Amino acid sequence: MREPKPECSPEVEVKDIDVVIVPAVAYDKDCYRLGYGGGFYDRFIERLREDAITVGIAFDLQIFDSVPKEDHDAQLDYIITESQILTPNKF
Repeated sequence: MREPKPECSPEVEVKDIDVVIVPAVAYDKDCYRLGYGGGFYDRFIERLREDAITVGIAFDLQIFDSVPKEDHDAQLDYIITESQILTPNKF
């Protein structure tokens, strides 16, 4: 993933972030994601403020009924596709 050079901008504190766009290979209808296997985003999301918003942006073909998940996997707040906006079923 390309990143800006260190001299390009000041570092931002994680607690100052309001919205994070979270990439994935696939998502499920309960707003869980299948990532690239490193756990980077799950660890990052844990550090966000409780009111920070997490969003996955995908094509409809990336949405499945379920994806493999583990206890530490973070559930996103929204997934936006070309035809729908999904939010988690938190019953």
